[in-house]
Amino acid sequence: MKTWSSAEAIVLRHFFTNVDRDVYCATDALPMALWAYLEGGYSRSQVSMRERFLAIFEEMREKDPQNAPSVERLAESISTGHSPELDGALAKASSFMSKWAVEYGHNSLKDSSVDRFALENVSQRAAKLLEHSSLGAFQEKSTRYLDFSRDELVLPLGLTESSFGEEARWQASQLMKAYRDVLSRLQQWFRDHLARADFKTEAAWRRTADAKAFDVARHLLPSSVKTSLGATFPSRETERHISALLASPHEEIRGIAEQMLAEATSLNPGLLRHVKPNPYLERTSGAVADLARNLATPGRKGSAPTSERDGAEVELVWISPEIETLALASCLRASEISDLGLAEWIETVRSGGQDLRDRVATAALEPRGPHDDWPREFAVGQICFDMELDFGAWRDLQRHRVGLQMRARPTAEIGFLVPPELRAPGLEAALDIYRHAMERASEFHSRLFQARPQDAEYATALGHMLSWSCAMDLRQWAYIVELRSGPSGHRGYREVAHRMARLVLPYVPALAPHLRVDWSGETDRRQAEERTQEKLAALAGNR
Repeated sequence: MKTWSSAEAIVLRHFFTNVDRDVYCATDALPMALWAYLEGGYSRSQVSMRERFLAIFEEMREKDPQNAPSVERLAESISTGHSPELDGALAKASSFMSKWAVEYGHNSLKDSSVDRFALENVSQRAAKLLEHSSLGAFQEKSTRYLDFSRDELVLPLGLTESSFGEEARWQASQLMKAYRDVLSRLQQWFRDHLARADFKTEAAWRRTADAKAFDVARHLLPSSVKTSLGATFPSRETERHISALLASPHEEIRGIAEQMLAEATSLNPGLLRHVKPNPYLERTSGAVADLARNLATPGRKGSAPTSERDGAEVELVWISPEIETLALASCLRASEISDLGLAEWIETVRSGGQDLRDRVATAALEPRGPHDDWPREFAVGQICFDMELDFGAWRDLQRHRVGLQMRARPTAEIGFLVPPELRAPGLEAALDIYRHAMERASEFHSRLFQARPQDAEYATALGHMLSWSCAMDLRQWAYIVELRSGPSGHRGYREVAHRMARLVLPYVPALAPHLRVDWSGETDRRQAEERTQEKLAALAGNR
């Protein structure tokens, strides 16, 4: 094991979790860009990462002995908590190491670097475009626990300065007014109808009532209402995603992308300096879009703009032939018991009959723990769905980033959902307010779409229906169905999960008994809220 000087040991312990073992992590003190260069260096260096890290400063001293920081100076800065000098030394090191991007391959280094964004005060519409990345990780403001009742809206400047501008602001404010009114009525209704005696604590009872009220009222939130989200990308995906966003037809998105690029480049100039708009990645324009426009038939299936819808529609577009056989054969192949190829295992399963299929499925899935997914070898085949669902349900489902997702366009042309909860006795006034607000918004969207189709997307609400297509493998299907059918989930996406399950289960009879679907109809937050309250009480007791 390498022996370090006292200064080297101080520096290494600051940037790595240990100095004397073969397995170690980078600490939060090590910049992501510098980590990417160090990791990339494994392909062309025989020395350890710790040694290469120290060598950076030795090389810098050789090139610029007057200004480059020494390891001894770094150790002193760390020991005295002198952050500005330390930050300056790291910035110089990152810039100095950018030469490795040429020697080791620019793109491969981006996979080891991560960019983290806080994207605040963006519209609900923009959030869905910002989240259209299968490699990103996102966290967004919840409509279930946060009050969106203030008129905090984001409308494109081009729209607000157009002849529709004043009406666009008024229409959005009317949706917000209806949201506040309906939310207040729902909160009181649920408190009147949820039995307090069924709950262990007052707090859990109140949280459940409020969550159920928010779940229904959110359908009135306009697409222009502000939200915030956190986003994390590998730098290669940062480059690709921002390149696509910069080519967006949406004014708001282009502005956000420019800010994302400026902020990320300030931290990671060596890896992101080549980012520029890439129109090829924006699929709503170009040769294919022109061709689709000419091929599209007039009108579409669906309803008149102001028509009411009771729930989602889900259609199975295609499913890979023998998808269950492929999954079970892959499971046997993954056991590494035999050198039989996958084709031979497929024939074994195919000829073994239903009894063998049931035995393999049971062996593969019965031992699952409560939080285990289906095994990775079940990621076979393709299952594709066409859906018509409300914006709010789509908002929650598309965040999973599974498989192939076709972007959905917010619209009012195929009607709006009327949440069944609003048909309950005692909520007649709330239902009238809801219908009136949605009909008025739908009529405005129809007029705005003729003149400004992109801006019309901001005139919709979360209760408007939209068309969405997505494809996934068998394992991803099981994950979505099991997760989103849970009793604490929102009724809108639970309904979609149930329909996705029913459409596919006939094709996988051996696997069907092992799919953990909650088929209960009524959404009930009680158990989830009581668990939350118990955790909060435990945390308070440990302080």
